[in-house]
Amino acid sequence: MILLAGLPGEPPLALVAAALEEIGANFTMVDQRRHREIGLTVIPAVDQGEVGGELRLADRAFDLSDVRGVYTRLHGDQSLPDLAELPANDPARLRHQRFVSLFTAFADLCPGVVFNRSPGMSTNNAKGFQLQIIEAAGFRVPKTLMTNDPSVAREFIEDLRGRGVDVIYKSASAVRSIVK
Repeated sequence: MILLAGLPGEPPLALVAAALEEIGANFTMVDQRRHREIGLTVIPAVDQGEVGGELRLADRAFDLSDVRGVYTRLHGDQSLPDLAELPANDPARLRHQRFVSLFTAFADLCPGVVFNRSPGMSTNNAKGFQLQIIEAAGFRVPKTLMTNDPSVAREFIEDLRGRGVDVIYKSASAVRSIVK
């Protein structure tokens, strides 16, 4: 079985679900917005290299030792409107945080194929370092500027556009942002 975890309507997750449906793969969507209905128990070392436990989604239960693949795109509680407005110590917000932490731990331990394991995602918190890794792997990296000074950013953009170069800008933080 394959687990997909995150927000089902988010394009990357929806595309993976559609592709799995098309090939008739056995998968289950874990909609993190329904965290109140999700029960998750992880047993790290059932057998050599195995992870056990149980995932309960509403009225269905799944043995975690049957999971052979995971695609996770979990969002923090600050990204979910119904939770972001709540105080930091609100029980619903804390429950969601515990679910995300526990599911992430499961994904990191799962012996199957896992996309977006947290160690592999850690460079997302350091975009400059990420660029160095990409360049060291032999990929071309576009001219890049990281700044919090609007005048420096404007000068950089004007220079590139003056040479006919398209400009992409985005947040350099780990917080999801709108890219233009």
